[in-house]
Amino acid sequence: MWRLEWWLAATVGFVLTMCTVAHVRADHGTWETERVWVEPVIETRSVWIPGRWEDHSVWVPGRWDARTRTVEERVWQARRVWVVSGHWEERLQWVKRGYWSEVEDDDGLGIDFVWVDTSRWELREVWVDTSQWEDHGIWITEQREVVTTVWVPGQWTTERRWTAGYYDTQRVVVSPGRYESRRRWVSLPHPAPTPAPVGTPHPNCRIPSGIYKVTNYYAGTTVEESETGIYYGTMTDSRPNDLYAVDLGSYSKGVNSRYDGAAFNGRKRDVNGHLLAGTFYQNYRKRHGCYVPTSIVFFQDDRVRFTTGVLPPPMPENDAGPTATPTSTEPIVDPVVGDPDHRSSGNGSDGPQVDPTPSRGPGPESTPTSQPTPRPPDDRPTPTESPLPAYDPPAGSIRVAPVLAGTANAADGAGFRAIEVLRGAPIDLWVRPDVQPPATDPSASVDLEQWTLVRGVNDRPSGTRPGDTGRSNERLRFQWNDVTPVVNGRLDPYTIHLRARFRVTYSDGMVRSFDLDESIAVTVRFQGATTWENGQ
Repeated sequence: MWRLEWWLAATVGFVLTMCTVAHVRADHGTWETERVWVEPVIETRSVWIPGRWEDHSVWVPGRWDARTRTVEERVWQARRVWVVSGHWEERLQWVKRGYWSEVEDDDGLGIDFVWVDTSRWELREVWVDTSQWEDHGIWITEQREVVTTVWVPGQWTTERRWTAGYYDTQRVVVSPGRYESRRRWVSLPHPAPTPAPVGTPHPNCRIPSGIYKVTNYYAGTTVEESETGIYYGTMTDSRPNDLYAVDLGSYSKGVNSRYDGAAFNGRKRDVNGHLLAGTFYQNYRKRHGCYVPTSIVFFQDDRVRFTTGVLPPPMPENDAGPTATPTSTEPIVDPVVGDPDHRSSGNGSDGPQVDPTPSRGPGPESTPTSQPTPRPPDDRPTPTESPLPAYDPPAGSIRVAPVLAGTANAADGAGFRAIEVLRGAPIDLWVRPDVQPPATDPSASVDLEQWTLVRGVNDRPSGTRPGDTGRSNERLRFQWNDVTPVVNGRLDPYTIHLRARFRVTYSDGMVRSFDLDESIAVTVRFQGATTWENGQ
């Protein structure tokens, strides 16, 4: 019996000892709240796409056509006519006359008959007949049918076709991606036997190089349009905060960065499809004397100038609404920083971020302006190389048109700056230059020398790749296996960036070449009317 009691006492003592040790160790740590991204749940489903009537633009090629037409013409008609004519003439005519006369013969015995000739010339009127056949004629109007061969030019026409229903395999978002707040226990090193002075960092903490205290932090982005261009800026908030930051470097327009996918507010593109210029910053918070990284933020600072004085056309509208760049402020919440003492204060900022002066580089003592209004447009002219007045470049844009059945060559049909295609369907495109001679020399001729694909997403195995070139009669070959992505509730079309070189022959014989860039917006849709992004 005493053995059982001893065993129970020993067990209880051991458990109490372990709980005491665990409690002591639990004191050397802290609970932290972090925001974790939960990936969306996507399922592949077989959906019945009902049949429907669709209007298709069909190119009818030109052809030679035989046509009959009635022609009137004047014809000279000849006739042979007998003309009766004549006249009376006085003519001498020998008239034979005479008579028998009784004469006695020489013997006187009998009587003889003797012919007495009294013939003589007499003047008489005689009818002279001059009737004859004569050639006469008249002008008459005749009608006759003429068969001619006429060239009928090609044209675009709309045909109504029935598309049969079918089953389509679609990727449906069952549960969208989201950020969730989770609490996690962070164990801290045990304190040294001799406590360090207050404010002294822990010996195991590393102080990041170039770290400084933030005075103004990220509060959203702005996009302002004017007659001279589009300006992309960053808004800031100057409330007190406990944030620190390190400058990760500035990047020019269109230059890729390894932080492009790491910043919580993302790095956007301008209306031409180029990555915006700006600076990346790494945010830190000080915890128990250590600098703990929390998030990366991007401060945009860029502009797009209009040299023609005309605003660029808006992107095409779709089911999710127009994709034109918004001009209002877009506050973005930091998905990493989620401490209870940094909740949103109602102005769109969920946590202190970073100094908004990336152009000159922040420092430990930098105190940039805290005005939330965007920078006013800079009306100063951009220094550009102007060609000689007599040899100005052509004006216009580059367009594309789908290659349809019956199309003869690249010169047929019209072009578009935005197209819609079906997911997974191969498509060939013609380059359609819509370029006019320079206004200073309207008699100049403009010819397309070659096109170049600068960049563009292409899932076609044997399709056109960035850097490929071609002539006007050579095709661009594309295919997109994924539908147009949805960003902030709007469709974000794919972009095909083309560069075309034109040869201009001026009226005085001078020949020069110019390059013209253009971005074509491509919206890729499912092969049916139902789209998962609209919740249908």
